Amino acid sequence: MAVQLFFEYYTVSAACIVYITMACLVIYSIFDVWSVILPKGRWNVLVLGVIILLAASIRLFWVQHGHQVFFDEFYHLDAASNIVKHFRFFIHTNDLPNLSNSGTLPPYMPGFQTLLAVVFYIFEASAKNAFLLNVFLSTLTVAVFFSIGKTLQGKDRDGLILAGILCIHPLHLQFSGCANLEPASLLFNSVAVLAILIKSLTTLKTSRCAWHVHMLHNYPTM
Repeated sequence: MAVQLFFEYYTVSAACIVYITMACLVIYSIFDVWSVILPKGRWNVLVLGVIILLAASIRLFWVQHGHQVFFDEFYHLDAASNIVKHFRFFIHTNDLPNLSNSGTLPPYMPGFQTLLAVVFYIFEASAKNAFLLNVFLSTLTVAVFFSIGKTLQGKDRDGLILAGILCIHPLHLQFSGCANLEPASLLFNSVAVLAILIKSLTTLKTSRCAWHVHMLHNYPTM
């Protein structure tokens, strides 16, 4: 029991440290890569803005919000709620409402649940807020896809095409309205791919944290 309690506290603490470290590294390097990942020219900025607005609108108002991966999603919600209440990473051992403060370690990495716990702490613990978090993460991924396309090909046009494809991709639309970890996983893996491309394909030899992001991305997205 003592060993499990240690891992329940340690897992949440480690996830928080990873997120804070990632945020600091991204902020530290953002000015180095700004010119590479953002569109140039008013027209390209306008088109990208329309694509992102369309992506958000479709996912918020048109995609049906609901559970796609039933048991996993309930466990994610339960784990996030327990992080808020107890700052421990555990799930209850049955599918019925349970107010106890004990359970079992989930068979997941804690990144998505920790991020969800932040949302639950600020607002309230509900499936609706989990759906809205994934809408936000999915929309943000569309913007990251633009940066991947631009960095890979060196042209805004290619980034706009890639962002447009993801904007209306059926499977991405479907999972953007659920409470599972796919949207978060795709976002962080996309950031890792972008970091690798920036480090490998651009002349920004001084970009400060691309490889750090690549190293850290695996932990919070599984």
